[in-house]
Amino acid sequence: MANHKRNRPPYRSTYSGYQANHSSPYYRRKQQEDESIMFIRRFMRQSMICLCLLMSVLVIQKLPNVPLYESVKSAMMGSFPFAKYEQMYQQYLSNMLPFEFRLPQTDDSTSLVSGTQGTTVDELGNPIEGEGTSTDPIFDVSQAINDAYNNMVLKDYENGVIIQIKQDEEIHSFVPGIVLNVGVDDKISNFMNIQLENEWTLTVGFLENRKVSQYQHIKVGDVLGVGSILDVPGTDFGDEAFYYLSLKDKEGQYQDIAAYLELLMQ
Repeated sequence: MANHKRNRPPYRSTYSGYQANHSSPYYRRKQQEDESIMFIRRFMRQSMICLCLLMSVLVIQKLPNVPLYESVKSAMMGSFPFAKYEQMYQQYLSNMLPFEFRLPQTDDSTSLVSGTQGTTVDELGNPIEGEGTSTDPIFDVSQAINDAYNNMVLKDYENGVIIQIKQDEEIHSFVPGIVLNVGVDDKISNFMNIQLENEWTLTVGFLENRKVSQYQHIKVGDVLGVGSILDVPGTDFGDEAFYYLSLKDKEGQYQDIAAYLELLMQ
């Protein structure tokens, strides 16, 4: 006799459970919320990585200038545009996370004039003379640029210019930047490369008694060193001192330094 239970097909329920019948705007809104959350998380991770990298760069700049640290800094920094990012840090984050601590002024009504220590001004901007006031003249950046432009004695030397100054006269920086590297070259003797905020590189050569070190941030008016007495074949420079200037863009192409000085004078 046939077994009807064995041949009976298994029971399958047609109930598939509750299914929400959401409209298409709901799904679009849900997708937008998910994308927003993912974007915020990704942005936070990238921001933390960038901040850690930036702080590492700033800390590396403050390492002592000994051979071991110099090799570490050179390997890690390379051609990193840290002058540009330091400017961004100073602009957006220096108030929240100041990298360099400065003591508050004893008198809130006074402030520094052109970065010269000890020289203060009143509320109207007039210099205040008093005890401990520095006798050093205030650095006039416009006059310094004008003097450099007018004292160019050789305008086609090694893609740059040679500028005449007095012996032992200090060479001041008329642009802010960071000292990318220093060294000695057969053509321009002791030199330094200063990375500007636009990632261009200003080279200062024939430099004696260098006052700044590698990866140091320099401001307008900072002393770089003094000029050298030159003995260039085919020229008669006499006993005056001289220094060399040239300018490269981000791609490493030489630019007209005379035109650059003219632009700064405007």
